[in-house]
Amino acid sequence: MSKLQPKSLLLVTLVFALGVFLGTKLDNLRDQKTFPSPPGDSSQKHAKTGCSDSELYLDKLNERVKNNPTALTVIKDKCLWVLHDEFFDATGDEKKELFMITSGAGCGSCHGQELYVFSDEKEVFHFSGQDILVGPIDNLNKYQNLAGERIKQGEGFITVVPIRLPQESLGGVTRGVKTVYGYNEKLGFSPYYGEIVPYDYKELVKDSNITEERF
Repeated sequence: MSKLQPKSLLLVTLVFALGVFLGTKLDNLRDQKTFPSPPGDSSQKHAKTGCSDSELYLDKLNERVKNNPTALTVIKDKCLWVLHDEFFDATGDEKKELFMITSGAGCGSCHGQELYVFSDEKEVFHFSGQDILVGPIDNLNKYQNLAGERIKQGEGFITVVPIRLPQESLGGVTRGVKTVYGYNEKLGFSPYYGEIVPYDYKELVKDSNITEERF
């Protein structure tokens, strides 16, 4: 792994900007479309605000998601499937935040995803991207922001999103952008550190205790 050079940093910035733009477009398109019923569900197609509980598989959600009313409201209002969730302290208050990776209900490959972070019952972070990996930080000494401030225990998280080269298929991505987010009580979450890494779970696990279980 190598630290980002100026040209690489510009590339990462452009990739993130493009990701945010595409995420916004997907949101707008999702507002206007209906979603097909998931396999095994005989319900008719529903508009975004009309997805049934069975279409959203609410009964399959982890208890930590079911017990967060704000998360449930986001799922229902935006008609989302929860692909994966994590539960760990990222604000340093010894209370665990809920990290929820979602995709629009009825998605096929579900590559377009959104990451939501909830602290208690408040949404504190939202990020749109593709095939998002997220986990808590373990190797704290490695990361600091431009001001030289290092991340404190339990204050932040890691994401990895793929960079798809022209010759690569959606399922064959080999590189990704790893971003370490630190936490500040006034500013919330902000990126401290970034680098280009191999896109796989092993790379994320090096600095995180993320589980490899996905559903």
